[in-house]
Amino acid sequence: MGWGAGLRLAAEAPLPRVAYYALEPDGQPRRLERLADVRAALEAAQADGQWPEEAVEAAQRDFRALAEGEWRSIEQAQARLAQAERSTLEAQAGRLLLDAALVELALGQQPDLFGQEAYPAAFDETAVVGLKRHGYPWGTLLKLVRSRIQAPRPTDPFFVEIQGEAAEWLRRRFVALEQRAAELVGRIAARSRR
Repeated sequence: MGWGAGLRLAAEAPLPRVAYYALEPDGQPRRLERLADVRAALEAAQADGQWPEEAVEAAQRDFRALAEGEWRSIEQAQARLAQAERSTLEAQAGRLLLDAALVELALGQQPDLFGQEAYPAAFDETAVVGLKRHGYPWGTLLKLVRSRIQAPRPTDPFFVEIQGEAAEWLRRRFVALEQRAAELVGRIAARSRR
């Protein structure tokens, strides 16, 4: 839409945008970036100023490139945000798995004459992978973390904190970790539905 020596272009998709252009003396369009530039162009506009068709097309190409570039930037930012969220969820899953394995290792260090549960004894990745014997939610978290499983260490601050706790307290900790793991699986599922 023309206004004297100026041109206003608008688009609704992919984003609602408006741009204003002034026609330079050499016949080339110039995008007006600031409101002050638009005002100056309006004041200098001539009522009978006509835009050549090739100048209108050049302004339209510039406007499309501007809108498409902005949309690409938004898509790239959304992709980076999704990747960051995925990495955060993976890190949380990895830590929950590690903490659960450390609780089981602490339980395995306590003799239990009547206990039927076989807890891991070695500080290696099998202590973490072994959580899948409990089923949900551990199996789901193990799939999420895949090959990035960390081996538990006896020097881990969490293990140092819980080592020597009564078996009943350790079992309660495991149940609490399992609840947190189920909540995390729910968050992961909700994220994947988006």
